[in-house]
Amino acid sequence: MKGGSTTFKVTQGTGNSYKISFQKDNNNNYTGEPQAYDFTKFITITDKDGNNVAWSNVEKNTTIIYKSGTTEVQGNPIDAGKYSVTVTIAADKDNGYIESSATGSGVFEIVAIKATVSKWPEASVIAKGMPLSQSDLTNGVANVKGQFKWVKEDFIPTTSGEQTYDVIFEPAEEYANNYTSVTKEDGISVIVSDLQIVAFAQPAEGTIEVSKNGTTIKTGTPIIDGDKLTITITPKTDWEVTSIKVNGQSCSFSQSNGKYVASYEVGEVSTAIEATFSAKVTPGNFRVTIPDTNDIRGAIISNGGEHVVAQGGSLSFTVSTLAADADKVRVTAGGRTLSRGTNGRYTLSNVQANTTVSVSLSNPTEIEVDVPRTYLNKKDYHIGSVEIESDDDEFYYGDVITLIAFPESGVSFDKWSDGNKEQIRELTLTEDVALKAVFSGTPTGIEDIESARISTGHGFIQIKNVANADLTIVSIAGRIQTQQRISGDVQIRVPQGVYVVVLESDGNVQRTKVIVR
Repeated sequence: MKGGSTTFKVTQGTGNSYKISFQKDNNNNYTGEPQAYDFTKFITITDKDGNNVAWSNVEKNTTIIYKSGTTEVQGNPIDAGKYSVTVTIAADKDNGYIESSATGSGVFEIVAIKATVSKWPEASVIAKGMPLSQSDLTNGVANVKGQFKWVKEDFIPTTSGEQTYDVIFEPAEEYANNYTSVTKEDGISVIVSDLQIVAFAQPAEGTIEVSKNGTTIKTGTPIIDGDKLTITITPKTDWEVTSIKVNGQSCSFSQSNGKYVASYEVGEVSTAIEATFSAKVTPGNFRVTIPDTNDIRGAIISNGGEHVVAQGGSLSFTVSTLAADADKVRVTAGGRTLSRGTNGRYTLSNVQANTTVSVSLSNPTEIEVDVPRTYLNKKDYHIGSVEIESDDDEFYYGDVITLIAFPESGVSFDKWSDGNKEQIRELTLTEDVALKAVFSGTPTGIEDIESARISTGHGFIQIKNVANADLTIVSIAGRIQTQQRISGDVQIRVPQGVYVVVLESDGNVQRTKVIVR
């Protein structure tokens, strides 16, 4: 394939001119060393009569210039990206050739490579009901600076014990253009505890230090009702603390000598501590805001949030979509449109002011989620069901859904059709999904109380339309939460978890499994 255009400028001599044609050279991986467009393979030079001219005949009279966008590269390119190549062959007075110049647009490309992890991190203990983001990932080693993160940071384990979840390494901003992230697909183990503990993960923008009754403690330390915690946040340069939260609720704090301090008295539940930060702009720096994934439907945006960028500096981020939607993405910043690079990467260069990046995607392609909701055995007895929790009934790239398998009484949930054994399973959609729940066992002969309506909310189970019935609520671990006679509508407060709601009336029994968040 040929590309580029040719312009001519007469400086001396008259007669023959050169025509310079380009082919794409896009098979080069980032090495950290300067790389050159291979003229012997990807350039063709002909004279005005269409006769080929050997590169060796003009090499000594040739000047080569690379540009990334509108910026000229000093020497040969090093960083990943697409480059235009301008070739100028000086006039050859003795042989009657005039000066010739041509530019191939985007014909030379250096491709980013995956970062290398030599040691994956260890995960700190969290309490049941806490999101994975509260488990600190430490002692990981990679070949470039960056951050280890849980792939599903917001996922909340509802059972205790040792569990495994995927972890990703994301290169730091200064390496993000040349190195792509890498995921440990077989996951890292984390202990989910039934004990009452304090948990906090160290943020990228600073450090969190916690003391209990005056003694510094580590994340995962057991705590009891009445313990007094002092939380000290020390932000890194160019950052400041905007909030300190305990179990999702903001608490007041004081600021002194660059440190932010809050106090908290422990109650009867585990304590999750986190801090939010904002970029502090100093002279010579600017604030660049990248939208979060939640701000756009059908895409996943990396590196979202506020960033501090030095004047004239650059910032990179990725916008991932289905292949069918890649050309629909529009990214603008400061009145200019950013071009899509390798692996959906966009780079805002030569920052000269506070800037907010805008990302839009028109008419995203829907993802198909093929998961049967009702399951029958060979005798057509109902043995289980699956509930899909999502924002709505449409599914797009980047959406997070939760699958919950509910076996009938006497039946057990075994696994999903792909081998996963999590009864409550969270998925981030990046492709069409086809899954089935696998149940085993024989259902007991029970009859439904047809009028009863059972629903859940944050911290409660609600039963409606019951005339007279005996109610029993049992946790998935077998602990009875309540037993009472009910009539009419009732609401029962319970902790987060999975429960079996049993209604008995006149010999009829209804058993329903529910999840409370």
